[in-house]
Amino acid sequence: YGHAFVLLAASSALVAGHDSGDLIIDVCGVLDEHFWCDDDGASREAFTRDWEELEPYRGANSNMHLCEAYLAAADAKRDRHFSNRAQRIAALVINDKARANQWMLPEHFDVQWHPQLDYNHDLLDDPFRPYGVTIGHLLEWSRLTLSTWLAGDRTDDWMKEVSIELFDRAVVIGWDPQSGGLCYTVDFDGSAANRDKYWWPVAEGIAASATLLQVTGEVKYETWYRQFWDFAAQHY
Repeated sequence: YGHAFVLLAASSALVAGHDSGDLIIDVCGVLDEHFWCDDDGASREAFTRDWEELEPYRGANSNMHLCEAYLAAADAKRDRHFSNRAQRIAALVINDKARANQWMLPEHFDVQWHPQLDYNHDLLDDPFRPYGVTIGHLLEWSRLTLSTWLAGDRTDDWMKEVSIELFDRAVVIGWDPQSGGLCYTVDFDGSAANRDKYWWPVAEGIAASATLLQVTGEVKYETWYRQFWDFAAQHY
C-alpha cells in the first residue's frame, strides 16, 4: 500500500516537471524484488523490516492502489510495461474475483487468492480492511478498469463491460435513497453493513461517473455526476 503511493507520487511529480526519475527506479526496484508476484499477476501485501512476509494475506485494496500507481507510471514514462502490470492486476481482482462473486468484490484473500469472506467480520469501521463489500472501491475500480483500457490497446472489451457493471452495482446497493450518500460497506447479500457516509466514496463516484460519461456519452452518468456533487456540496 505504502510503496504504491510512493510510485504514484513520484510519477505525478515527474509529470509536473520535478526530477523524480531516480525515485521511480528505486521504488520499482523494491516492488519488483519483494512485492510483485508474476505468477499471480499481483502484489504481495506486507513485510517486516528485514523482508520477512508479515502475514498470509493478499489484499484487493493495496493492489487497487498499485494498479493506479502503475497507470500513473505508464503515463509519466510512456512505458507499456507499467500499463501491462495494471491490466494484470485488474484481470485478477476484477475480471476473475469480482466477476465470480457477481461484482460483490471480495477485499480479503489468502496467499492462493482464495476469498476470505468473513475476514474482519467484527471490524465494520476498519479504515483499510473492513468486512464486506466496500462501495467506494467498486466505484474506484470502475474508473481504474476503464483507465486501464484507455491506457492499453483498447481491445479487451471486458474492461469497459466490468467498469459499467461495477458502477451500476455500487449505486444500486450503496446509495442511500432516504438521506443520500454512499454506505461505507455492505454485506455480500447487498444489505448495509456500515451505513456511515465517508467523504472519499463520493469523490470516487464523481471521478467514475465523469470518466464513464466521457467514454460512453450516456446521460445517466451525468445525472449521477451531478447527484454526487450535490451531496458533496451539501454535506462536505
